Amino acid sequence: MKKNYQKLNELIQKANRIICVRHINCDLDACGSVVGFSQIIKDNFANKEVLIDGSPCLTLKNLINISSLEQNYFKNALVVVFDTSNIERIDSNFWDHGKTIVKFDHHLKFDSKSYDYADFNIIDSSAVATTQMITEFALVNNLKISKQAAKFLFMGLISDSGRFLFSKVNSKTFLCAYNLLKTKINIQNIYKFLYTKNLSYLKLRTIFINKIKHQEGVGYIILKPRIISFYNLKEKLIKDEVNIMANIKEIKIWFIAYQMSKNSKIKISLRSNFYNINDVAKKFDGGGHKTACGAILNKWKQLPFFIFSLQKCIKKNNFIVIKN
Repeated sequence: MKKNYQKLNELIQKANRIICVRHINCDLDACGSVVGFSQIIKDNFANKEVLIDGSPCLTLKNLINISSLEQNYFKNALVVVFDTSNIERIDSNFWDHGKTIVKFDHHLKFDSKSYDYADFNIIDSSAVATTQMITEFALVNNLKISKQAAKFLFMGLISDSGRFLFSKVNSKTFLCAYNLLKTKINIQNIYKFLYTKNLSYLKLRTIFINKIKHQEGVGYIILKPRIISFYNLKEKLIKDEVNIMANIKEIKIWFIAYQMSKNSKIKISLRSNFYNINDVAKKFDGGGHKTACGAILNKWKQLPFFIFSLQKCIKKNNFIVIKN
């Protein structure tokens, strides 16, 4: 990875304009990546123009301002796409109009033409977060990480690592966290900002808890359009609640299946602690990481077979911990 990080640094030095892009429905790792990376460029390359393209990040809407760019901005630009495994998820209308496209990602490779969309790839599926990789990029190239950049990188790091609890967390993760903390960011304020919830939200969580079902090690929550509409549930909230089933003794693999409207496809947010569920997800038009991924069903009639496939996954792996 060191050579890849060094090559990206060379591309930045040659470019006049760098545009940072990430995936749709962005999470904190994706949003923290584009903001943290762009700040690193601003802090170390005073003569570079750095822009962020895409829709607003709802979680950080009070901290940053992101808007879609027009096509003319992309001419001769270096475009860096963060945390996005395939073309369909890129949150940018004109990302492919740049002079050079770089993919900066930590997702597993899957068999799809839309996976290989960049001129230059920086991919490390062993990293728990893209923000971890960006921190490594800065350290390899001896670039300054300011307090402002560190704040957003740390947000993404703790989010995608499950507050350092997920299986991909390793010594590199903590080394990156150490270097971010050296900037004297206030982690108490960061945790308070990200994880303090109001009472109405906590009451809403009881809806999810009451809907948990499990069969032979597979736990799941089903949310159909009527329920989603009645409680006015947003897609981001639904996806964020998938780990409400984590660390339940009877559940080894868990997911939320939800359909936002009657005519839309059924989306699945899928997780495990010790099983490679990505192989199952790929059979249902999905993918991602070995223990965290998504899938899509066309009809609810497919759900029993999906659950059966996950149960086979448990038996096949025989409780062996996945090594990332």
